[in-house]
Amino acid sequence: MNLPCVHLPVPRGGMGVFLDWLLAFARLGFLVGLLLGSGCSSDFEPPSLLSDLRVLALLAEPADLLLGDSLTLRPAVFVPPGDGLARQSFRFCPFTAGTASGFRCLDPRCELEWPAAPDGSLQIAVEAGWLQCLSLLSDAALSTLPAETTTLLPTFRYQALTQAGVSREAVLQVPLFLGAPPSHPRNRNPLIAEVLWDGADALAAASFGPVQSPDSVEVRVRVDPASLDAYQGPAGGWQVEEPLVSFYASAGRFQFDSAVGTDVTVRWRAEKLDPGVNQADFYVVVRDLRGGQAVFGPWSVPLAAG
Repeated sequence: MNLPCVHLPVPRGGMGVFLDWLLAFARLGFLVGLLLGSGCSSDFEPPSLLSDLRVLALLAEPADLLLGDSLTLRPAVFVPPGDGLARQSFRFCPFTAGTASGFRCLDPRCELEWPAAPDGSLQIAVEAGWLQCLSLLSDAALSTLPAETTTLLPTFRYQALTQAGVSREAVLQVPLFLGAPPSHPRNRNPLIAEVLWDGADALAAASFGPVQSPDSVEVRVRVDPASLDAYQGPAGGWQVEEPLVSFYASAGRFQFDSAVGTDVTVRWRAEKLDPGVNQADFYVVVRDLRGGQAVFGPWSVPLAAG
């Protein structure tokens, strides 16, 4: 099962109930994952299994925008062995009809398209020209900018096409603040402090010994607490982001696919391996559920038949 990566950041000071619901849903998914890992079975591939082209995340730096900022977008993409990326591009629209319409642009004349750099990234300036679309919707829309802070959600749609003809899209909305600068701190991307594979640094290690089927290995992820931001909750008080950590592998199975917290541990088992598979590639994605994201990986581990 491979769904497009759709991520909707929530502006601070609003929609707090939705954010709390989303975090509660993530916690529920964590508990369901534990139950499934304890003995229940399913014919569906888990979300953590990378079996074909997948956009794991679409990172924005900075995670929210003011006019005059320089924005860098960077996709994290898994391409299966034997295939390669033939084309990567971005489409931009300042105003869409939202999720119900698949983020369809309110006016096709507002859409812009840019080719990605060779590494898949895009770097652009946040320009007042983005607001020219307003004049297509209302003649008086650009007469003055608001004196108070107003938040827009311009939409970026990343498209990847492989040499085998497989395509995937990912959608990201990045908050754009107009008028007076926001009084609250701007959102930042979370920072992954450490990923340990069986106790060893997953990226610093030159290589890992093979894992024999059906052995399992512990994977631990630590998120830097200092990189998590405070924001106003639905009751008006301040609370700190709780990161959602997602795990991905090209083979085998994780004990559960995601967990919430700054220090989480899961187990991965070399099981249900396809014939001829002799290596597994691993990724970790951390989301603060307010638009900030971070990616760690890939790191590769050889597999051995049991």
